[in-house]
Amino acid sequence: MRNPQIFCFPQAGADAACFMAWQPLIGAGGRIHPVSLPGRGNRLDEVPATDFATLCDRTFAEIAPLVDGPFYCMGSSMGGWMAHEIARRFERQGTGPDGIVVLSTPMPARLRKLPELNDPDTLVDDIVGVNPVFAEVAQYPELLEMILPTLRADFRMCNAYRPDTQATVAAPILAFAGAQDPLVPPDTMHGWRSITTAGFDLNVVPGTHDLHERPTLQMAGQLAAFLSAPHLLKAACDV
Repeated sequence: MRNPQIFCFPQAGADAACFMAWQPLIGAGGRIHPVSLPGRGNRLDEVPATDFATLCDRTFAEIAPLVDGPFYCMGSSMGGWMAHEIARRFERQGTGPDGIVVLSTPMPARLRKLPELNDPDTLVDDIVGVNPVFAEVAQYPELLEMILPTLRADFRMCNAYRPDTQATVAAPILAFAGAQDPLVPPDTMHGWRSITTAGFDLNVVPGTHDLHERPTLQMAGQLAAFLSAPHLLKAACDV
């Protein structure tokens, strides 16, 4: 049996390539598969998505033929919602993922405060405030000009997202929260336990909203253990 695939979905405005930082840490335990979305990375010339359900439908159609064995859906922030929605689509098809991994992601039904969209300076300041890595990007006006339209589109899409609050998944969920995350504090992630009928485990680790870009050996070890035995997470009703 081949090592499991891990389909990775990015934060708003970001590219999933940053998840490759996990690959050397988990080694042969899994295969990181960044999922590129319109308006970023190698799809920068495409128009960003404007409807979350449509984006998930299209992304599911793109990755479903790539599955070649055990697989997981993993995402950070907006990407965590995508991981959940796409896992639901796989389950409706009868071939659900072995597990879901969410980082820095409030449960889908929870109200969230997103950055101001109309003022570019305020938008950039808000993002830098929750993800210091973005400060490096903000130093280059030409790069910002390329990224901001996708950021705005993603945030508008997230604002309009209305999940099915009664929907659950059969896959266990491993969650990571940054102890110093000002946008998604750890207590906003406990609700994920109600979304799965299987196991749930929330790990609060040092860090802010960029956990997916800066995985630690501890986080990688927890992911590797989940990949090898997802069924060992406690049942959600017992947590």
